[in-house]
Amino acid sequence: MITKTVFDFLRRLSRDYFSNGYYYYFVVKIPPHTTQEKVSEKLTNFYKVSSHSQTRQRRKEKGLANCNFVIFKDVCVIVATKGEHKNLRRRDFKDIRKKSLVILGHEIKPLFDESRKKLKVTVNIPEYRYKLFRKRLEKIALHNQDKVMNYIKNLSPYTFQGIQKQRFESLVMVNKKRKKAGLKLIKWEETKPFWAD
Repeated sequence: MITKTVFDFLRRLSRDYFSNGYYYYFVVKIPPHTTQEKVSEKLTNFYKVSSHSQTRQRRKEKGLANCNFVIFKDVCVIVATKGEHKNLRRRDFKDIRKKSLVILGHEIKPLFDESRKKLKVTVNIPEYRYKLFRKRLEKIALHNQDKVMNYIKNLSPYTFQGIQKQRFESLVMVNKKRKKAGLKLIKWEETKPFWAD
């Protein structure tokens, strides 16, 4: 699957694959001398990627792994389900349930839904970047309202659940400081980027 935007790339991985049993991933860099289309064709043939749900279901019933991939520019993530596959070198793959995927300035990480015993994943700003963002935000929390609001908006252009949670936590921290200083509070709806997905 070739994607045109970072949002689509992250959405495909998080919602279409990792949340649907494709727990194993492997990241590859596409060499400059080849095209996305060539890589797509090669991976489709090599991993026997099928777009038919019945074919995938039959493979699953036989204990065979299903594979797929997502490409954005020169980055490709190959994903796989559990099961046997003659062309799959498991030692190259990481398990999203144990190791978050940090890619293109974002982190795809697992969330376990205890009520349904099903893995869900979310997209966050990576922890190291989020800490820097919060540190800067603390320094400007009492500045002009528009400046603070725009800074929170620019955390990310996307509204994935994890990013929304980080944005909300940041807003709560800012409003506590602003309330203590007697300044006008910033509303939640004012922090959503106008270009958001």
